[in-house]
Amino acid sequence: MSKKRILSGMRPTGKLHLGHYVGALENWVKLQNEYESFHLIADYHVLTTSLDTKDVYENSIDMLIDWLACGLDPVKSPMFRQSQIKQHTELNLIFSMLITVNRLERNPTIKDQARDLNIEQVIYGHLGYPVLQTADILLYKGDAVPVGEDQVPHVEISREIARRFNNQYGFVFPEPEALLTKFSRLSGLDGDAKMSKSLGNTILLSDDVETVKQRMKKAAIDPNKLKKDTPGNPDVCTVFSYHNKFNAENIVEIESDCRNGAIGCFDCKMKCAASISRFLEPIIEKRKHYESRIDEVKDILHDGETRGRNIAEQTMIEVREKMNLGIIENAKIQSIKISEQVQYPRTRGLYLNVWTKYINEIYLKLSNNILTQKIEIDKDSFFNSGKRKLYSFNLVLKDGKVINNINGSAVSRDLALILSKDNRIEQILRKGHYKFNLDSKFELHIRKL
Repeated sequence: MSKKRILSGMRPTGKLHLGHYVGALENWVKLQNEYESFHLIADYHVLTTSLDTKDVYENSIDMLIDWLACGLDPVKSPMFRQSQIKQHTELNLIFSMLITVNRLERNPTIKDQARDLNIEQVIYGHLGYPVLQTADILLYKGDAVPVGEDQVPHVEISREIARRFNNQYGFVFPEPEALLTKFSRLSGLDGDAKMSKSLGNTILLSDDVETVKQRMKKAAIDPNKLKKDTPGNPDVCTVFSYHNKFNAENIVEIESDCRNGAIGCFDCKMKCAASISRFLEPIIEKRKHYESRIDEVKDILHDGETRGRNIAEQTMIEVREKMNLGIIENAKIQSIKISEQVQYPRTRGLYLNVWTKYINEIYLKLSNNILTQKIEIDKDSFFNSGKRKLYSFNLVLKDGKVINNINGSAVSRDLALILSKDNRIEQILRKGHYKFNLDSKFELHIRKL
């Protein structure tokens, strides 16, 4: 039985803090073994509250490094930037037609954000934040979304939009469920709000031992515990809530000592700081590993974006077909079904010439009719490329999967299909002449104007 799918994401604000770990990352690491997981660097969402984008790329890399350091596995969980997969914005536009302004204005999370960030005038993009978030989730057909309680209203909007689309055009999207994080919020050091870098009340996942100590000295305590031997109330103490998360094995002793006046607040803070530093030690070591191997981090990001983009486009093919968008009137469909190998000297395969002025779409289908690749023309390259070089290639198929491709020598001025490292076709340069070497049956469909 296939795993259910989840999508999670964060705005790229740079290095992450303990609140990010407790509220999201800890749960993500666990869920990647139970679900098919996708993780989004939500760089477009940054624009909903700030137009300053100069640090977005660096912040994205820093955040990705923290994800990896905390245990997200790039093999199990592709990680990608929202801005690098254009289908996010396409689906966002469609979804924006399926919800009213009044419905968005009733979203309590937007009101809370505006208050916390001192935003006097909410922009259109900020009001529509839940719609873009819905596109992010449903583009990958997320069955569930790991969130804290403050994000549940957004998930409900996603369910409403999925339901509205399915009722209007036919079923494409599941209605995602909210997966509530068990320990979904960690208060900031000031004790008055959730941990946030904008409020200056954080401990970063990358903070060293001394920095953690200095930050903990400022942590809020029971205001009525004025002396070491004064009995305290751990229920109103921020430091005790940190002990509860990062020093659970000693929590009974800490609580008893606090209530009985057997421990002073400074000593309690330093014990908590030591526990937090022990927790952070392996994360910091892994962070150093990736910081010294930035090319590896970039490769992980590129791979995740390639995998995400392929799934996103498959979803949008379904959406366009359901909506009857992008249909070409009077289009001529040419289908060639291969039922046996065609013999050529020293090879087996099919040569196909296409002499049309425009090629709109090409589909490669395996014989079980599962769409494995869709290729769209790069119009600029198609009409303006000055290249005269063309490489023939072979796609070797086995058990329904591409297992090899072989680039050949220049053969004409016609069509070039450029294959990426993972055997996906990246670009079509010109109309023309190409060859397939076949080890299994498949269909080649060419849609022409």
